[in-house]
Amino acid sequence: TKEDDGLTDGEICSVCDTVIKQQQVIPALGYTVTFDTVDGSQLKYIQVRHGDKIPTPTTPYQEGYTFNGWSYNGEIWNFKLWRVKSDMTLRAVWSANLYEVSFDSDGGDYVAPVIEEYRTRITLPKITKQGMNFYGWEYNNKIVSVLDVPANNVTIKAVWDVDYKLWSPFL
Repeated sequence: TKEDDGLTDGEICSVCDTVIKQQQVIPALGYTVTFDTVDGSQLKYIQVRHGDKIPTPTTPYQEGYTFNGWSYNGEIWNFKLWRVKSDMTLRAVWSANLYEVSFDSDGGDYVAPVIEEYRTRITLPKITKQGMNFYGWEYNNKIVSVLDVPANNVTIKAVWDVDYKLWSPFL
């Protein structure tokens, strides 16, 4: 390759065996490869020479998700085989992790645990317990009726209030 001027029309790239087309100029410094983590937290740029392989980047992290690889034009990029031929953006591919929500009914109706993806909103069931009024479910010291699944397994507890109509001789 011509490292000083880059390649021009009609020349053959000795690295990737590509014939350069009219008005296509390969920059001497190479191409910009952008790594987009999609969640907006990290954007990294590197320069890669024409025909070179991209060095495998550090695996990104996003709470509640599993990183599946870097995508280019809908395919997971193969860092061991594929070579750079233009400026490009590789986008992180993520899948939501599954977490279990368990229910401590504190003597009320049994509620089976549910397994859902991170950030899935679930409506919590209303349950009964003799002589008690169901007040709701406690999560993080708050009474909730819906829950956005957190990035960990969790047990939520039923909160009860005495049904005074059944226990008070004055009512």
